[in-house]
Amino acid sequence: MPIIDTEIHFHLSGGAANANPDLSLGGTISSHAIISASATELYDDITGAEALAGCVKYRAFYVQNASTGYPWQTPNTWIRTNTPSAGTNAKMGLDPVGLYSTGTTILDETCAPSGVTFSLPSSAAPLTMLDVPTTQWYCVWTELTVTAGCTGFSTDSFVIAFEGGSDA
Repeated sequence: MPIIDTEIHFHLSGGAANANPDLSLGGTISSHAIISASATELYDDITGAEALAGCVKYRAFYVQNASTGYPWQTPNTWIRTNTPSAGTNAKMGLDPVGLYSTGTTILDETCAPSGVTFSLPSSAAPLTMLDVPTTQWYCVWTELTVTAGCTGFSTDSFVIAFEGGSDA
């Protein structure tokens, strides 16, 4: 039986017991699973002061192959839907430590992670990860840019997609 969607899991970073998305700043994979890798599960609401001044925030999460029988082959990721607000923009990057390792750690959410190249990947030009063996993971970063002076947007979010294969 090949890998199925429910065998691809998402976890915060920031230490084995971290359950706070605001502290998902790289480092050790957390045992805390998140339902999806989306803006609403990774970032807190943008404050009025942040919107006025503008800011760039970063979060790291792990995508895990929870299958016990098959490697996840040629996994790809991209931003399926970027933010609907004209004042925000999401980008992604893969941690340079790669597969089954502890991701880069940053001091706070405004520090860019070293060695991560951020882009706006699409389904036509996704970010490609190494094959992920059974029970192992890969560290992925997101960057959320808030343009100075932007107006509030109550339903601002973005959606990240993943796909890959396995031997049947």
